[in-house]
Amino acid sequence: MEKILVLGASKGLGASVVEELAKHHPYLLIVGRNEIRLNSCAAKLAKADVQTDIVACDVFKSEDQKRLFEMIEDFKPDRIINLIGGGPFGRFSEKEWKDHAWAFEVTFLFSARLLHFALGSEKLQSLKQIVFTGSSVAENKADPNASSYSAAKHALRGLVYSVNAESPGVDLRLYSPPYMDTNLLPKNAWPRESGQVCDPTVVAQHMVRWIFEPPSGKFHNTYNGE
Repeated sequence: MEKILVLGASKGLGASVVEELAKHHPYLLIVGRNEIRLNSCAAKLAKADVQTDIVACDVFKSEDQKRLFEMIEDFKPDRIINLIGGGPFGRFSEKEWKDHAWAFEVTFLFSARLLHFALGSEKLQSLKQIVFTGSSVAENKADPNASSYSAAKHALRGLVYSVNAESPGVDLRLYSPPYMDTNLLPKNAWPRESGQVCDPTVVAQHMVRWIFEPPSGKFHNTYNGE
């Protein structure tokens, strides 16, 4: 039975990805900030005979990151899927710096630490794949009112491309979804107002299919409405 770690699993695309992964009946370790949502998700998975453990933690906190990395080494996943990310909505100059610092930490710096930890850990011998979540908009275009989120996604894309050029020894991938119709996207955000949002369930199906495809040299996939 494959063991899969899913980070950012309690809501948004993460929750949809977990439901889709459950169809493959792996052993899941799901991580998120909200323990109530995680327990609800685990209860649904139990009905589908999916073995699930949960970890409630806030990766903005260094002590939670340390605890999480220790649990990852104990779990020894075959695959790691990181969907954690976010940022403040509004003009860059009008948001407090702490809000931008949060966006940089959870969207990029945690991902970079996770990758560095996973590639360097001698206890993760079974790890064969690491998947990060980009953004088809924010990682390579201007994204007004989401500047710090966009900057972090630009950085994440650069990290994955650069580390792949170093032949890291695992199947390192980047999946870039569009903005989706979830409560994580503000009501007045331009993608929603322009009708450019997608169903997270459909995106999750596309993402999970690609995750299970054998490595082919194409380590970056952008959802295009298929």
